[in-house]
Amino acid sequence: MSKVALKDGRKIEITQLDFSQLEELVSQDLPTCDINGHDRSFEGFRYLGPHNTLDMEWLFEENKYEEETKLTPLEDNARPLQNKEFYHRALAAYDDDQLAGILICQWNKGRNDFWTYHIKFIDVHEDYKNLGVGTHLTKALDQANFLKGHILKRGISSDQGKAYIAHVMDRELKAKDYAVIPPRYGSMIAPISPGIYDTYGKKIRTKEPNQQLPKKTKPWLEKLISLFR
Repeated sequence: MSKVALKDGRKIEITQLDFSQLEELVSQDLPTCDINGHDRSFEGFRYLGPHNTLDMEWLFEENKYEEETKLTPLEDNARPLQNKEFYHRALAAYDDDQLAGILICQWNKGRNDFWTYHIKFIDVHEDYKNLGVGTHLTKALDQANFLKGHILKRGISSDQGKAYIAHVMDRELKAKDYAVIPPRYGSMIAPISPGIYDTYGKKIRTKEPNQQLPKKTKPWLEKLISLFR
């Protein structure tokens, strides 16, 4: 997608991964164990390791998207219908060949009874913490081709997510060609058009960057002005 600079001057490349590429990434390094029998795959990551080898069956449950017959416009995936796991996507941040961070979006039908790209997790390698990797991955969602015409459901943030990522999503995601809903979306009705929605299913109006909102005139001044009209 693009190269971006970290706070320490290094540059990382943000790349989109489809399901087969994500599966290849996960399986490229066979699990290795230390003397205590702990798996050391993806050491330095919280969710990818070191003690939790990413299990594709755990990550992507075996549900069938192809069984759906009635889909809203934002649920209808353009690709031929197949097992839903093939729709999962990820954004990966690479420093040359080193995986610095990853954001996984799971094609999922949750409690709301409609299909979304649900942010499963954002994971940053410990050597790249606090350098802006998570921020760049989050901002890249606005340019992600797989989100266009679909719904993005934000994940429930961890303490670190609340401190470093949640405000970035609030500030940066414009959702001009996709919809964004919060993790605890209370409506059973799917969004029907792009935009950012609140917990109750109401679209939130957001201003464009650098757009100045009109200043409100104080009531007493408005009354004074009316006397001279």
